[in-house]
Amino acid sequence: HNSVGFNFKFTNLQSAMGLAQIKSLKKRCIKLKKINYLYKTNLRAIKQIKILEFKQNEVPLWTDAYAVTKRDKLIDFLKSKNIECRKFWYPLHIQRPFKESNNKFKNSSEVYKNLFWLPSSLNLTNKDIVYICNLIKKFYEKN
Repeated sequence: HNSVGFNFKFTNLQSAMGLAQIKSLKKRCIKLKKINYLYKTNLRAIKQIKILEFKQNEVPLWTDAYAVTKRDKLIDFLKSKNIECRKFWYPLHIQRPFKESNNKFKNSSEVYKNLFWLPSSLNLTNKDIVYICNLIKKFYEKN
């Protein structure tokens, strides 16, 4: 972001869509937890990947992963197999309006280098997640 900005508008269309989605909220939350659980259990033996933990009452919007090594190469490998994932949000201190030295925020600077999101679409099947996990295992076996 180039500047600090706020957008508190909530349109009628957004309101209508939000109200419609409330009906499926419980089902969506269950699915998101299941996706996260499937990644965690299928990647448990891979020491180079850690799936971030959530408390039982928390719902992960995405599956956050920490690649101990080779995050960017893993992302490129997955993309080469048509698996989209992306790096984690930029830490605030490196964005233009909040620019500060990395020395002041060593932890977030270091952690950012390794965090990324695994595919977390509600349309994913168990088979899709197992396939992605197998690709990750394959990547770390070769690297």
